[in-house]
Amino acid sequence: MRRSSAIVLVVGIVLVVLGAVTRFVVTPSVSRLPADTDIAIRYSGTAHTLLNAQALQQGQADKVFAKEVPITIDRNIAVVETHGDTAVVKDTSTLVAGPTALPTERTFALNRKTMEAITPPAGVTAEPAKGLAIGFPIGADQNDHYQLWVPNLQAAAPVKFARTDTRQGRDVNVYTVSASGQVKDKETLSSFPSTLPKTTAAALLSALPAETAARFGAASAILPDPIPLTYLFETSIETYADQRTGVTIDQHLVRTITAAVQSGGQTMPLTQVLSVDATLTEESQKAQADKASDSAGKLTLVSLVVPIVLAAVGAALVVVALIRRRPRVQATGE
Repeated sequence: MRRSSAIVLVVGIVLVVLGAVTRFVVTPSVSRLPADTDIAIRYSGTAHTLLNAQALQQGQADKVFAKEVPITIDRNIAVVETHGDTAVVKDTSTLVAGPTALPTERTFALNRKTMEAITPPAGVTAEPAKGLAIGFPIGADQNDHYQLWVPNLQAAAPVKFARTDTRQGRDVNVYTVSASGQVKDKETLSSFPSTLPKTTAAALLSALPAETAARFGAASAILPDPIPLTYLFETSIETYADQRTGVTIDQHLVRTITAAVQSGGQTMPLTQVLSVDATLTEESQKAQADKASDSAGKLTLVSLVVPIVLAAVGAALVVVALIRRRPRVQATGE
């Protein structure tokens, strides 16, 4: 009897310990970006302005800009390798507007728990980003301490917590970002002409607003030929992140790129070359909500259900073992 009680006692203690290990050791290890992450999402919307680079080169002013063109943005986020708490993530996207396709591909090294960009492991080439690069961490805070990496600006912008809301049946935190500045990303700049021949500029004047055309025409006389172009970027982002898992359920993007010239020590905006407004499609929202629900269920199982069950069963066995090991009180006659 005592031997069996000892076995029951040991098993009970082991289960209690396993419950604690699951809660305090295993749970943190799974509360991070999974190594098999591979997310495909789609945005749809409108390109209010879209530069036709070929028409620009040919001086066809009436065809230089397409207006109100339906667009899609297909984005894929995949972990390509992990090094402990560091994940190397490839983020690719392609904006499609009619016959025009603008692809981008970026690689980030992220802390799998905080989702913030960090120094890549030895031998890995990644964008030198700062702040959040692809999304929010599990259990994201409802405050303003986050920063979001804006690749076009090669800088991080402050994230503002706006409110709580719901999307696709999930409770979400709503975060907003607004940023602007000169385009510094080489990949983005390669999609647009770096210079503008004066003959082409003359043909383009008729496509510009009258005030801008007048200022540009006056300045062009002292500008070199071809005229060097710079580009200005402005964006606003509204993200609906699942409160439990950080998964992006919905997102609204507004992006504008404007061509400009430097004249007299000042930047003179000429015209928008890209202006898009897009939102995550209904299908992608539902898929993201399903991912969030599945991940939340797994987190609850590992962080609460399993530890509680293990601890409860273990404690019960310990009690049983102690009761069985208690010496019996023998009755005495008178």
